Amino acid sequence: MPSKSILIALNDELSSLVQKITPTVVTINMEGITRSGMGSGFFLDSDGHILTNAHLFPPGIEKITVTLADGSSMD
Repeated sequence: MPSKSILIALNDELSSLVQKITPTVVTINMEGITRSGMGSGFFLDSDGHILTNAHLFPPGIEKITVTLADGSSMD
């Protein structure tokens, strides 16, 4: 079993990583005539491209809303 000091150091590293990554994570809401859903993704670059799974966008989706970590959203 790892020592307590190693576990504390790993916890600190993980906390730091989460603080850096969290602003890049987005929630994606989709609305369509026959189907709605929600998923997640993250900013891939500074141009605003978002990486997510293709299955989030089946045929018939009419509206996509992206919500950022700060709670703001865009269509």
